[in-house]
Amino acid sequence: MANIQSLRLGHAVLCARHFTGNDPFAVLLGDDVMVSERPALSQLMEVFEDKQREVIGVQQVDRLDVSKYGMIRPARIDGLVFEVTDLVEKPAIHDAPSDLAVMGRYLLTPILLGIERGAGNEIQLTDALKIIAHESPIYAKQLDGIRFDVGDKLGSFKATAAIGLIRHDMRPAMLAYMQSILMREAKQA
Repeated sequence: MANIQSLRLGHAVLCARHFTGNDPFAVLLGDDVMVSERPALSQLMEVFEDKQREVIGVQQVDRLDVSKYGMIRPARIDGLVFEVTDLVEKPAIHDAPSDLAVMGRYLLTPILLGIERGAGNEIQLTDALKIIAHESPIYAKQLDGIRFDVGDKLGSFKATAAIGLIRHDMRPAMLAYMQSILMREAKQA
């Protein structure tokens, strides 16, 4: 078996390039689940249709959590749309350019060429977007909705519970199940 080394998200995007050709394409990270009335990708597409440039989905995070995310330096344009003037991959708290974190939703164009290895000796999509942002405008849309990190055990449980409660066909069974757990826990306490 060949020794295949993962070079992270930027590398995955480059590998998909021959499928996308010259067309815009979406990148949706599977460990980020977004629950919203209007799908996150639809929110990004609206901005893309207006700007015809890369659009990144972002949300505010606690300053203590900035080292977990790619963070943007925003210049507000209109409401929840920003021009991205810089990006920093997993910065220290004192180096974070804002509290707006990239939320695993991207609408990109084939401009992503020449990505080099960055943080952690990996090919980082954030680094490529930073280069593009310094040369021409790219945008961020502060996403409406709730994001769950299903790469985290508790985040996965929260997403399952939230989605189960939203679905009308599952809500009664989910509530009954949660109630039974709480009653059992109360008896054991």
